[in-house]
Amino acid sequence: MAIQKATSATAGKPGWYFTLVDKIQEVVRKFDLPEDISTEFRILTLEVARAQFKAGCKSGVAWLHAEQAKKALGVQVAVAA
Repeated sequence: MAIQKATSATAGKPGWYFTLVDKIQEVVRKFDLPEDISTEFRILTLEVARAQFKAGCKSGVAWLHAEQAKKALGVQVAVAA
């Protein structure tokens, strides 16, 4: 199965996704992996990456909200003083 070089313009996927797909393809070509092994490798890698990306996004959003709340509280205290 021939995979074309990924571009960020397709399928609305984030840039990290296409970077990872390109790197996977480099490894598959470098080691001349058979189709079944390369497919399993790609699926495993992308599933783990997606899970980690989602977990990172959730914790990143929580951190951002906490930081915004701290800043808002700081502004309120400064105005009250």
